[in-house]
Amino acid sequence: MGAEEQMIGSIVKAVDVLELVGNSHEGLRLRHVAKVLGISRQSAYKVLSTLVHKKFLTKLGSPPRYKLGLAMQALQDRQDRWTQEFLIPGITKAIRLARVAPSYVAIYQYVGGEVVSRFHSRGGDSGTPWTSYGTLVPPYGAAVLFQAYMNDSQRQRFQARHPMTAEADLEYWKSLELMNGVLELVREEGHLALLKTGNFRAAAPVFGRDGHMEAAVVITRTFANMQPGDPQRYTRLVREAADELSAGAEAAPLP
Repeated sequence: MGAEEQMIGSIVKAVDVLELVGNSHEGLRLRHVAKVLGISRQSAYKVLSTLVHKKFLTKLGSPPRYKLGLAMQALQDRQDRWTQEFLIPGITKAIRLARVAPSYVAIYQYVGGEVVSRFHSRGGDSGTPWTSYGTLVPPYGAAVLFQAYMNDSQRQRFQARHPMTAEADLEYWKSLELMNGVLELVREEGHLALLKTGNFRAAAPVFGRDGHMEAAVVITRTFANMQPGDPQRYTRLVREAADELSAGAEAAPLP
């Protein structure tokens, strides 16, 4: 087995342990983890010890039991706060926006080095509302808005992870250098507007209480179905929705 296969195997074991412990109310002992996962106690101990060291698990009692640690709880707490402050009120605004300006409306989140769509509401072109959670978003469409609010090192890591190779992206942006030159203007204007592959998209940032970008409201409409003045109107509506969500986050009580 090569080093890459061993590394992937270790990650799979760690994820399996986290899922196993996370679904146990009383926590689990070493022998139980080893038995359920079908690995030796020595292997189970190494995985458990690593997860305890990184605070994903905590070790309590004698004989010891393993439970979810502070790092996992912090991740869950942050996601719960994001859902309460941005996603739930954002869904209401997205549905309302799709009715006022028949279109495809989404709420985007940046998490784990990826931009994901946490909610989609489709209207107008199809007339059928639907939702989808956790869908990966192409990095050089409306997701470019997140890059405008990253610092230089964050943006470099994101772009290294997502090289611009798609033909439609290269046709539109020409290069990363040219796209990066547009990002300052995007920040100044407070929104991103694109006419790409026959679709008009407008995206506006949602900010949290600490001033960091937490989400994006995105509206998409087939350009051929739009009327004169619609791009400006849709952009204004998206910005208003994003500003309202940002104001709501500022007013939310601290946990």
